[in-house]
Amino acid sequence: MEISRSMERDVLAKVGATEEALGNTFESTFARIRADLKVMAESNISQDAIVRLGAGFENIAKEGKDPKAFLQKSYITDSAYPKGERHRADEVDDGSYYSKFHPKYHSWFRNIMEEYGYYDIFLVDLNGNVVYSVFKEDDFAANINGPLLRGSGLTQAVNKATEADGISMTDFEPYAPSAGALAAFSGIPVKDKFGSIIGALVVQLLPAPFVAILDTDTGFNFPSQGFILGSDQKIRFSAGVEQGAASAQADYFIGSDLARAAMNKGRGVEITVNPDAGEDMITAFGKHIENGIEMMIVWQVRYDDAMEALSSVRNQVALVSALTLIVMTVLGFLIARSISRPLQDLQSGLQRFVKSGDLSIRVGTDAGDEVGQSTRAVDEILEMTQRSMARIKEGNDLSGEAAEKMMSAAKVMSANAETQSSSVEELSSSVEETES
Repeated sequence: MEISRSMERDVLAKVGATEEALGNTFESTFARIRADLKVMAESNISQDAIVRLGAGFENIAKEGKDPKAFLQKSYITDSAYPKGERHRADEVDDGSYYSKFHPKYHSWFRNIMEEYGYYDIFLVDLNGNVVYSVFKEDDFAANINGPLLRGSGLTQAVNKATEADGISMTDFEPYAPSAGALAAFSGIPVKDKFGSIIGALVVQLLPAPFVAILDTDTGFNFPSQGFILGSDQKIRFSAGVEQGAASAQADYFIGSDLARAAMNKGRGVEITVNPDAGEDMITAFGKHIENGIEMMIVWQVRYDDAMEALSSVRNQVALVSALTLIVMTVLGFLIARSISRPLQDLQSGLQRFVKSGDLSIRVGTDAGDEVGQSTRAVDEILEMTQRSMARIKEGNDLSGEAAEKMMSAAKVMSANAETQSSSVEELSSSVEETES
């Protein structure tokens, strides 16, 4: 029972850590968007574009033409490119001051849009005119206070940015000019060299990059599902949810204990019940606020899947640990044996030498370690001792031979002395006889 509770705590912690990691990725994404907005707004290109294209917009009006109708005809109705590809057109030959300067800025904004994954980039003057759009949909050349854009996310982003003199953010909601697709907008005021606001720059965001974050490989080898909820507790978008499931409905979490807990606690992990299948789910949630817009990340896995996966991992770890212990034990035995065997041979050889005094005994081994070197050093000492004793023995043999020769010579000399003594005696006796 205690093991089961321990595993459950581990699973809850891992699921919670996953939601936190996803939240950090979301925050990093918004930080990158803020950085992009600042770079674009502070660029001379954006400042010059609002002034030049705004002037071109006014010139069309001064000529008695409707700027919106004129520009939409040139860049949308008469475009050589179909819907969805109109941003590829750099130049339009309509003879207007506006179209004279459009190519100067268009490639720069288009490259940013494509490289950083924005759906569109807008420039809006102080009169609310959308004087520039990369993607060229029906919002291009429209006015944010007109019937098409009034109250839209684009309008909210422009008003918040210029009124607060800072970066603005809107919630994801359907946007009519983009065929009703969910879109969020983030804007920033554009200022001239004197610091006066001359308009706003806005980027349009789609759910796709955020869905990709929810669908990131989290390292779990079982199904999961993630949701982004708005402050109204409605699902904005999701990942890993089966079509037709109750959790695919936008109002799935409205009024739920989970939604209330997320709004009140900010972050947590709970065991909930999936009403579709009546099965337990481990649900992690976290509230994130971006420029005043509340969003909630919800990430879920089946309880049984998570517990089974953790149990499998623990079993694998136990198996690897057991195999490691066996391998280390065998290696330790082999290493110990490789050391103790030569030492035992050395001890045995020395004992034989002590008992017999036989200097021809050798105890060395071919081992390349320190023990092998020590046994060969003992052999060298025995070899040196054996050679020394041989030289001593040889010296003793030579001394005995010399002594024998000296004894023989002494005997000869003694015999000669006796002979000479006898001769002297005979000579003395002869002399005495002669004198008498």
